[in-house]
Parts: sequence; C-alpha cells; structure tokens
Amino acid sequence: MEVRKLQKTGGSTYLISLPKEWVERMGLKQGDPIAIFVTKDGSLLLDPRHEREAERSVATINIDAKDLFREIVAKYLLGYDIIQLVAKDRITYEQRMKVKATVQKLVGVEIVDEDSKKITLQCLLSPVALPVKKSLKRIYMMASRMHMDAVDAFLNQDEELAKNVINRDDEVDRLYFLLVRQLRVAVMDPHVARKLNLSPLECLDYRLAVKIIESLADCAVEICERAIEAPAMLSTDIRDKIRMLSNSAYEMHKTAFDAFYNRDKQLADTIIEKKQKFYRLLEDASATALKNGRDIVVINSVINTLKKMGDYGEDLADLVVL
Repeated sequence: MEVRKLQKTGGSTYLISLPKEWVERMGLKQGDPIAIFVTKDGSLLLDPRHEREAERSVATINIDAKDLFREIVAKYLLGYDIIQLVAKDRITYEQRMKVKATVQKLVGVEIVDEDSKKITLQCLLSPVALPVKKSLKRIYMMASRMHMDAVDAFLNQDEELAKNVINRDDEVDRLYFLLVRQLRVAVMDPHVARKLNLSPLECLDYRLAVKIIESLADCAVEICERAIEAPAMLSTDIRDKIRMLSNSAYEMHKTAFDAFYNRDKQLADTIIEKKQKFYRLLEDASATALKNGRDIVVINSVINTLKKMGDYGEDLADLVVL
C-alpha cells in the first residue's frame, strides 16, 4: 500500500498524483482519459480501460481429460469466454456427444467451431446480461417448488411426478452455474461488479446463498429417489408427520430466503422460533417412524433429508444475521 497526500490548487480543485509504475504499466500518457467510479463503501475506482473492448479470455483443455464435464464446467465458472478442446489424434464420436451434453447444461455456451482435432466453445452471454438478484429469486422459486412436489410424490407414491422433479434439477444446475460464473467474474473484475451493483461482500453472500439453494434442489431429488424406491403406501400417521415436518422445513427456508432477499434482519431472527418448532416435529416424526416398523429405512432417509432442508434455511438466515 502506498499513501499519498491530497493537494489543493486554486480555490476549489483537489489533486493527487498517480504512481509512475502504474501509469507506465497501463501504457498511459498525458491527456489520456481515466474513468473514476465511486464504490458503495466510498472508495474510488480508477479505470483507464473503460472504453477499450475487453479481451476474450481463452482456456485450453485436453479432450482426453479424465473428467471432461468437470474440466469444462470449471473453466466456465472461472469466467473464460472461449474454451478450446483439443485432441492429440482425432476426437471420437463419444467425446463429441459428451461435449454437446455438457454445453446443454451451461447457459450461454455454444459450439462455434469444430474439426477433427478441436472443438471451440464460446460463452455468448455477457456477465452483466442478467441481474443477479432476479436470477437468485428464480432459482429459489424453482428449488422450493421442487421441495413441495417431491414430498407430494413420496407421500402419494407418484413415480411420474418424482421423475419430473428429478428432471427439473438440470435447469436448477444451469442457473446455478450461471450465477456462480457471474459472481466469480464480478470478484475478479471491478468493472463487472460495478455494472452488477455488487460489492465484494455481497458477491460472497450471494455465492453462499446460491449454493444453499442448489442444495435444497438436490434434497428434493433425494426424496424423489426414495419415492421411486418405496414399495408400499405409508400409514396415515407417518404421512401426517412427514407432511407437517415438510411444511415446517419449507417455512424455515422460505422465511430465510425472504429475509436474505430483502436484507431483513428482523425477519431472519424469527428463524430461531421456527427452528424450535421444526425440531419438535422432527423428533415426533422420527419416533413415529420407529413405531411404523415397515419401510423404516426409506422413511428415515426422507426425514433426515427434510432435516437438512430445514437446516439450510437456518444457514441462509445466518447470512443476514451474522
């Protein structure tokens, strides 16, 4: 860190000198424009490149990588604009199908060029094209609907609905990957963060929040998998206990999301009372499952998954309170 004193010239003009090394590194000369932005915390951001076209970042991946899907997603999340997949010899049909299946899971990515030894992917969607807050609300609405439908599928032994919920998880993942990409780019590029109207701390909070919401959707998938496995209809008693526990878990994460979305600390504080009720219902459901005897493994699995969903609500509320 370097500290420089503010100078005053004339009656109303204030000046501060810029480090020579920085000026030379940026290739600046007398008369060049430098944009000045005021950030949320009051600090100033100097950007001498605001009028220049951003250079496209390029990543190269060996298409023979052990986990090609993971490699492509990792580069996408790191904000690369172009991802080149190269092969030593020829790209196989199976590898091309794997690349195309991966592209379908990433918002804004298209195959723009391919030949026998190379496939080029490009993200055509700007990091600032979609408001982060609006996308966060959308992904929560999708995950919370999956929660309710998953429990319905389990309690009613509705295999078709269960499979429908499982399929919806792909769309949640697509939006999750997009949000993570946006937030990472915003952390690395203050210019993007300014356009998204996000501070570094907000980027961190949103990153944690979207992961919690994506985990809620994963829990819904787990319940649907149990719905497909369950061999028989459940007793009325255990059905009622699971329904009440599910509603309480839903209330936990719905309240927490509303508190986070609106930055409402008072609303977030109500999670403490809801948590007490939730754990009473959890104990009641667990005790009833033990008495049920039949299908206890499957029932306990669902109860434990609902516990995770309630706990995720508490984690989300903590982002507002702490």
